[in-house]
Order: sequence, then structure tokens, then C-alpha cells
Amino acid sequence: MEESKQWYESKGVLSSLVIIAASVAGMAGYVIDEKAQAEIVEFVFMAVTAIGGAISLYCRIKATKVIRTAKGE
Repeated sequence: MEESKQWYESKGVLSSLVIIAASVAGMAGYVIDEKAQAEIVEFVFMAVTAIGGAISLYCRIKATKVIRTAKGE
């Protein structure tokens, strides 16, 4: 693996967090089946992606400096 990404961009990490949350919920008496867990992971992934895009757009709009290419053009 040569490419990298943030932890919240990983479906594996998000799946693990949902499984942990489902386990804790199970201990509290709530049952979350595997299908619901998969749907939660997909929803969280889409929400994180949308929020990240919105933040990027907002920051670019509010930026006060011009973006240059690597050659300094």
C-alpha cells in the first residue's frame, strides 16, 4: 500500500466502529443486525464524504491566496 488516507475515509475503520457500537448496544439490550450495521456504515461513509466536500468547498471559497502550480506559474 503506497497511497494513504485519513482514518475516517476507511470503510474498514468505520465498520469496526459500528461493530463496536453495536456490541455495546447489545450489552445494553438493543439488537442491531448485520444488515442494519452495513447500512449504518454506508450512511456514515457517505455523510463523512459529504461533510468533507462541504468543508473543502467552504475553505476554498474563504481562501485569501491564489493556488499555484508546482512550477510556480
